Amino acid sequence: MVQFEAAGSFPLTYCANAHPARDLAEAEKVLREVVGPVLRGRLGAGVLCFGAWWPQDVVGELNAQATSEGDTSFPHRDLCLSLRLAPRSLNAFPMNRFHGEPVKERVYEPDWGSPARLSYTLDCAALQAEILRAFGIPSGVISTLPLGFRGRDRKARPKPEQRDNLVRLALGLAAIEQRTGVRIQVALEPEPWCLLESMGDTLSWLEGEAAPQAARVGAEAVLRRHLGICLDLCHAAVVGEDPILGLRLALERGWQVPKVQLSSALVAGNAAGLEALRAKAEPIYLHQTWLSTGRQGPFLDLDDPMLHAFALAEGEELRSHVHTPLHLEREGPLRSTQDQVLAFLRCVQAGEIPEGTVLEIETYTTPRMDAELAFVCEALGLGSENPPIS
Repeated sequence: MVQFEAAGSFPLTYCANAHPARDLAEAEKVLREVVGPVLRGRLGAGVLCFGAWWPQDVVGELNAQATSEGDTSFPHRDLCLSLRLAPRSLNAFPMNRFHGEPVKERVYEPDWGSPARLSYTLDCAALQAEILRAFGIPSGVISTLPLGFRGRDRKARPKPEQRDNLVRLALGLAAIEQRTGVRIQVALEPEPWCLLESMGDTLSWLEGEAAPQAARVGAEAVLRRHLGICLDLCHAAVVGEDPILGLRLALERGWQVPKVQLSSALVAGNAAGLEALRAKAEPIYLHQTWLSTGRQGPFLDLDDPMLHAFALAEGEELRSHVHTPLHLEREGPLRSTQDQVLAFLRCVQAGEIPEGTVLEIETYTTPRMDAELAFVCEALGLGSENPPIS
């Protein structure tokens, strides 16, 4: 039987990075007043998973709590226990705040070559493990950026220091597991225009760079236990990758995919759609855009000058990293990649996805995600008298 609670076969949640809380107090208010009630209204009274977002300043506050209280419980852990909300999933991709002001490429800073990125992620893992230990939950997952951003250089490649820091990360996570009994996996999240753009890129790098380096220091098994891949359905759609085949390939090669982000991109298939997509350009986030045929591009953003001098040919589609509410199939002349999300959820229903995979709605461009959670629950046949979507 499929269970969607925090310790169930498929923990289901949405990522709290949709909510631009300014500090820990505001983040806790979001848990009490939004995340908890929305999840509980759909998933019931058990211990539920929430997708935490702890930027660097919040991690500092949590560390101060945990340090001052020593080995006894600290206030945020007590709050999570009282709300029966466990941070089984954590988004540590944006290390700093990214709401309300232009972030664009800065969301990828610092990259995995930086000691600060390593230190921040290990702090997140230690805090997450302590809270999960209090719940008796043996594992958690943290998503992170895919090494770094390419910039405008399509030939940019991963650097040795990024590889070395991820080997150090795996060793640090092993020490956390030894201390707490909780296994934390950090999952690289492939994204367009990053150093790892697809599942294929990520597997090639893991097997060609990360695993050999870990083997040289006697830590390949540790790396495979603690480093995995986060599959974002929006990102896969933009680069034209079949997410189900990508997941199967990763598992066949012995790499874990502990978290799937249920997200949807926008697609233009004609002149009207192209014009509507161009109108989505805005100053805060990047909207990397791919042409289905590869004839031109890829385009770094929707305001890319090359995109404004471009016209779709017959049968072509332009797919853009514009996070779109999951319940929307179309937006005017644009269509979403909702069909890909539904196809993945059918695989969950059919038992084709490994148990324990966290299913997380991750859309940071809407103020809250009641409708999106409702859409996913109804597609899975949860909390509805209607049959699952077929």
